[in-house]
Amino acid sequence: MDTSQKLIDYGFRQVNRTQECRLLQLEIAKAGDRFSTALHWYSDQPKKVYITMAKLSGAVTISESAVLENHNDLHTGVLENWKAFKESFPDIESAG
Repeated sequence: MDTSQKLIDYGFRQVNRTQECRLLQLEIAKAGDRFSTALHWYSDQPKKVYITMAKLSGAVTISESAVLENHNDLHTGVLENWKAFKESFPDIESAG
């Protein structure tokens, strides 16, 4: 089974497709988290995932360390879901 199918089975959904690339997305924020946060995976970079946080100032890509260190109980769902994702996909790294 290829990576994109494994991600879809995990809960990702396809949000865009071109002839060259597929974009899959998974919302990882939970109710009560301060900002909406999603993982974005591009088929042309199969070993990377982007953590995108939608802040009032706009969407920003954050690093794994930002998720692990700076949650301040304001995005606990993101922290929990990121850890679960990394357990399921240890070979995919944060691109941020």
